[in-house]
Amino acid sequence: MLLAAVGVAVRVGLAPDLWGHLRFGSDILELGLPAEDRYSFTAEVPWINHEWLSELLTAWAYGAGGVTGLLILKCLVLALAFAACLGWAKAARPELRGWLAAIAFVGLYPIAVTVRPQLWTILGLALLCAILAGRLRLLWMPLVFALWANLHGGWIVGAGIAGLWCAGRLLDARSLRSVLPAALVLAGALLAA
Repeated sequence: MLLAAVGVAVRVGLAPDLWGHLRFGSDILELGLPAEDRYSFTAEVPWINHEWLSELLTAWAYGAGGVTGLLILKCLVLALAFAACLGWAKAARPELRGWLAAIAFVGLYPIAVTVRPQLWTILGLALLCAILAGRLRLLWMPLVFALWANLHGGWIVGAGIAGLWCAGRLLDARSLRSVLPAALVLAGALLAA
């Protein structure tokens, strides 16, 4: 399990849009949040950069340590995601835990090999699963979604997963009262996003 996690974390593939993310993040560090995309033919059109926080952190890591800084940031994000995965994998039988986690880590490989804003969705989904599995308190969900919405657009997938989880709980329990706390927290998380 640990070999799979380390193998995924330390392998770095370059994605063509990395340099755009670094440029946008550097601009944020230098000029603040832009109101338009200066590098597009639609530069005069108002623009909301929904990944501004991930680009800021990526530019900061690159400025602090170059490619090594990017690798360290990637390893930190993935280590947090892997720790959250291990937290909710504890519900499985002991002899299966390591295998389940290793399968998850290897399955994340195509996304986790590059330094892109998608890394934050890996962390967001891992934290969401930990929340829904009861390993983290429900009240963490709005904070996770507020950060996630500014790191990567994958928070929408997380909202869908949480909504389906609530629907599944409602079908299992056949009681609105058992799902109401999670549904209210999900509504708060959507407002936070």
